Amino acid sequence: MNFEKWFRDAITMISLSNNNANLTEQISMGTLTTWAKTNAQQLRNWRLGKVGALKRLFGAERDSAEMNDPKLTHFIAEHAHPSLENACRDLEQTMSRLNIVISKLTSDQGKTIQNDFMSLSSICSVVENNLGMVAVISRATRSYSIGLRNADLEVASYRLPFLFFFH
Repeated sequence: MNFEKWFRDAITMISLSNNNANLTEQISMGTLTTWAKTNAQQLRNWRLGKVGALKRLFGAERDSAEMNDPKLTHFIAEHAHPSLENACRDLEQTMSRLNIVISKLTSDQGKTIQNDFMSLSSICSVVENNLGMVAVISRATRSYSIGLRNADLEVASYRLPFLFFFH
């Protein structure tokens, strides 16, 4: 039992001793790796030339329309308190936009994206904000479910900068 606590403490100290550049690289490269594993078939089709120029052109039009008004795919609001529907919708829209942006970055830059620190730091900040919003939504949902007053203030304090920077 004591060994587990020491191990967790050591891992926490190691993660806290990383500088910001290492954390940015770990978060963004992990996100890109997961995205690439999920969309491996799409990447193979691009690389092998199975997706023609016209399909890419019309796909870009579709992606542009989805950036303006992304479709909900995860329906997070169904699992949260009804008053948090707008926050859940905003979170899901930024998740969809992040998917489109990563798709465009990988199709344009390919493997050289590993060297583009600005793109990696932007991806990292969006992922961090999305995780923060998930935590706030889950905490506010729990607060509502156990009957705490002012649970909506938790979302409001986080949602304002979230909307300002990502819309």
